[in-house]
Amino acid sequence: MTTQSIAKVLPAVFSILFTTLHADVTAWYLTNVATTSTNWSEGIWYTSDGQQTGYPNSNEIGLSLYWQQKGIAVDGNYTIGRILSNPSMSCTVGGICTIDLYQTVPGGFDATLNLDGTNVDYSSTASFGSTLTSADYFYAITLNTVSFKAGQSPNSEIVFSGGTINIDDPVNQREILITAAGTKGEVETDTVTKTITFDANNTLNLKQNTTLSGTKIYSDSTGIINFNGTTNIKGEDGQLKNLTLYTDATSGARSLRSITANVGEDGTLTAGNVYLYKNTSFNVAGKADIQALDMTGGESDATVSNGGTLNVAQSVTLGTGGETLTVNGTLNAANIVMSTGFSHNTTNKANFVLNKGGEVNATYFRTYCGCDVTIDGKLNLSGSISAASLYINNSSLLLGENAYLNSTDSSAIFQIGGAAVTIKSGEGALKLASGIIKNDALYTEIVFDSSNPFSKSDTVGQEGIVFQNRIITTEGNYGSMSIVLNANQDFNSFTFSTDKQYNSYIITLNDAVTELNLTSLSNGTLNATTNGMIIIDGFKLNTIHFDTWVDGDDLKLVSSLNGDWVDFTLVSDGGTGYYLSATYIPEPSIFAALFGFISIAVAARKRK
Repeated sequence: MTTQSIAKVLPAVFSILFTTLHADVTAWYLTNVATTSTNWSEGIWYTSDGQQTGYPNSNEIGLSLYWQQKGIAVDGNYTIGRILSNPSMSCTVGGICTIDLYQTVPGGFDATLNLDGTNVDYSSTASFGSTLTSADYFYAITLNTVSFKAGQSPNSEIVFSGGTINIDDPVNQREILITAAGTKGEVETDTVTKTITFDANNTLNLKQNTTLSGTKIYSDSTGIINFNGTTNIKGEDGQLKNLTLYTDATSGARSLRSITANVGEDGTLTAGNVYLYKNTSFNVAGKADIQALDMTGGESDATVSNGGTLNVAQSVTLGTGGETLTVNGTLNAANIVMSTGFSHNTTNKANFVLNKGGEVNATYFRTYCGCDVTIDGKLNLSGSISAASLYINNSSLLLGENAYLNSTDSSAIFQIGGAAVTIKSGEGALKLASGIIKNDALYTEIVFDSSNPFSKSDTVGQEGIVFQNRIITTEGNYGSMSIVLNANQDFNSFTFSTDKQYNSYIITLNDAVTELNLTSLSNGTLNATTNGMIIIDGFKLNTIHFDTWVDGDDLKLVSSLNGDWVDFTLVSDGGTGYYLSATYIPEPSIFAALFGFISIAVAARKRK
């Protein structure tokens, strides 16, 4: 009987040997019973009904990593349908199984292994673990998990060393690389980690859209894929294919907890779109070239490690479902968008973190959601969308001490709306070629913890920065931009627009501020036409200085927050500039105290 004919036979009853060893696989699976690494062509191979056969070389059969098998040396070019690990034996219950293709061919050449499920009869694979169905076998590689005792951790790993792995299934169009599946442990806290590693000497070619997946697991389990060599996800025609990381939560609270894909330090990955769903991670320590990164599936994370490079030809997109993107290395993208709507999700925010030493190069960066953004590395923006290069809407932004911003498009503004912005950056570290910071919401707060962090160009510092308050509101419903100063600052002006009326600036001068230098107050835009207001909290004499005064500005529209300073006017600085001055009115409590003191003094004199 030939290997192929044996593989097509479905046994009614397993042999006594395989029944004793809990073999519940069907006939088309082959197993090698050697306890040490064995050349593929020299192995002793059996079908699941106990029949001895020749070495595998047909896409109608599958390979079961079975018994005490720990290693196979693939010493030629072979084709099989799938690779599975038995639920309770071999590397499944602990340890590492190695499939070695590295210089195993006589003469020192690497071997090739083709995983092609085109001719696999999936209907005959109904029992490989008590919870699996035939649909669970639409995978190239499966690491299975069966029932295990409380406290056990049957962690295992399959390592593909060297050579070339080609995975292709054009008929079924199911390029799913991994599943960790099986029945539950004795307690819900039991955990299992299943790992597939393609080492630095390996070339992996995935020729269809690929999903890294876990399904129907009833314990807290993790699937890990390490791409440490060269990985190409593209068809024979060179068209890029997509990579999806997915966990199946249909089993209820106990489902596969996470899937992680790692591009190692020596690894390279080329792919189309990368999609991340709930409880998935994508980490780049080497180099990845992809079309797009989509993290809108919720509760996923991606990391570009120090020394790693992620090149994204199109968009990086985060949603509002708790996604986190951390950049410690280099991220190059057409644009970065954090958006699934305008609702402010305060309990499960998306997060973007650019740490010290990291660098992001993009056309623009934009948030539309309740997101947290931390920039403490280099952010280079070369263009804009809707005139904004950096647009933080309904989100929080921290520009840290090590933050560096270079927005080179002279028409691209820094637009904030409904946002909370805190700036700790060094002097001149935030270059904004347009020189414009614009508010576009009913309320926005921007806090300056450092002095003069912005610059307009290499020669023009923060004195070239203009604020624009442009939200459209109605009388009695003023939009406001709160500017909190915890350090001395130089600005150009606080301007208003005639078509965006009823807006205000609330400028807070905290104790550390001794100088606020302005080219002009609002360049003539603070008037009845714009219906603007400037409100000062913590006003101090000889603190707010103007290089010039524009007659169009109306000081009657300047007030203090608590009403303790009135009648704002100008006084000369002794040269060509001016200071903003006002009359101090003590609070009523102070008047009361003074009146009480005077009354006591008068009464005392009368007694004398």
